[in-house]
Amino acid sequence: MVTAFKFYSYLLSLVIPVGIGIRYFRKFQPGLRTIWILMVFTLVSEFVAGLTGLVRGNNMIVYHLYTPISFWLISLYFNYRLSFFRKYHLGYLIGTSGVVAEIVDTLCYHSFEEMDRYAILHTALCGLIMMLLDCANCFLKDKRKMMTDPGLQISLLFGLFWCSSALILGGGVIFSPLQGVRWGSLEYLWTINIFLHLGIGYVFFSLTQSKLY
Repeated sequence: MVTAFKFYSYLLSLVIPVGIGIRYFRKFQPGLRTIWILMVFTLVSEFVAGLTGLVRGNNMIVYHLYTPISFWLISLYFNYRLSFFRKYHLGYLIGTSGVVAEIVDTLCYHSFEEMDRYAILHTALCGLIMMLLDCANCFLKDKRKMMTDPGLQISLLFGLFWCSSALILGGGVIFSPLQGVRWGSLEYLWTINIFLHLGIGYVFFSLTQSKLY
C-alpha cells in the first residue's frame, strides 16, 4: 500500500511539469525545452521501471540506461545556459563523460542488478560544478536579477538534488551494513526527487504566467 502510494505520488510529481510544459513547449527557450524533454523521459523511465520491477523483481537495468541519458540532457541544458560552454562544446563533452562513466561502472563495478552508484556519483559531482559555474555567471552578469532568473532557479533545484545524491551515495558506502540508515536515505532521496519535479513544475508555471519563456 505504502509502496504503491509512493510510486503514484512520484509519477504525479512528474506529470505536473510535463503537463504544464506541453502547451508552451514551442515558446520555451531551447534550454527549457531540454528540461521538459528530461521530465518526459523521466516519467516514461519511472513507469517502465515500475513494470520491470513487477515482472523481473529488479529494475536497476532501467536506471543504468536512465542515468547517462538524463545526465546528457542536463549537460545540454547547461550548454545552452553558458556561453563558454557553447563556444567549446563543453556540455556535449561533459554529457559524454557521463556515458563513459556509466559503461565503466556497469562493466567493472556494478552489474545491471545493482545500483550504478559510481556513475550517479560522477553525475552529481559534475552537475554541482556546472551549477556553481551557472551561479557565478549569473552573478557576474547581473547579481540583482539572478534570483529571478528561471534558468538559475532550475539549476539550483538540480544543485540541491545533486548534493543530496552525493551525500546519500557517500553515506551508503560508509553505512552500508546499517539497513535503517539505508532505508532512511532512500526515503530522503525520494522526497528530494519529488521536490525537484514540483519545483520545475512551479518554474514552468511561473513562466507561463509572466509570459517570459
